Amino acid sequence: MNIHIYPSRNQGFMEWGAQLNGHIPVSCGKTPDEKEVGPLFYWNWFRVSDYFSSPMQYHHRYEILTYILQGTMEHDVKGKVYRVSRGGVHVLQTATGVCHQERFLGARAHGFQIWFDPKRPQSVRDLPRHRGYHSSEFFVKQKGGVRVRQIIGDNSPITLKTDVSMIDLELEHRASTSLTLAPFRVMTLFIVEGQGNLNDGLGHFQKGDFVVVYSTESDTEAVHLQTSHNGYLRAVIVDVRRDDFT
Repeated sequence: MNIHIYPSRNQGFMEWGAQLNGHIPVSCGKTPDEKEVGPLFYWNWFRVSDYFSSPMQYHHRYEILTYILQGTMEHDVKGKVYRVSRGGVHVLQTATGVCHQERFLGARAHGFQIWFDPKRPQSVRDLPRHRGYHSSEFFVKQKGGVRVRQIIGDNSPITLKTDVSMIDLELEHRASTSLTLAPFRVMTLFIVEGQGNLNDGLGHFQKGDFVVVYSTESDTEAVHLQTSHNGYLRAVIVDVRRDDFT
């Protein structure tokens, strides 16, 4: 496997007035050093200092997922509003095109907005859809200091056109876990809290880092994660199929 780690200082950065800013490790389907990440088109760790309302925006084709780590968001599509709070997810499948507006309520809201490109002709012929999912709707597995919340994939209420799985992983004191990286896949990790090691010290990461792991073998590989200095680690992990197969 090939491992690339991008600290926050090497990621893109956006500001929208004084209320909203964010780090962007993936933009237009590429990492800061122009490496492809399959159908993962955009990733933004946004932070809101106070109430923020975006202007009306138009998008088509992309599947846009917003995962709220703290605070509350309202998503308005043609007057139909979904409100999601901490641990909740809003999914907007823009398909043939749709105008929408986002509102973040209260101070210090933050989370991830992640865009996927289905790259299927049918995706631009379907009608747009959107829905909010509350924290309680997601399956959580906890064992031996390892806690996994399945955002997309098996046992998740969310179904996308894009071939993707997504988890929110937490490792407690001295915990470790192994994840499976299948052939022709790429695994991306955004470190939300703490610090840790990848594959027994092959890569070290800390809060704010973005980690990309490319499969290089024709067989399944193990990605081993563990905490550093007996601490705590939280990472949001997205696994997609590679486009170039190289």
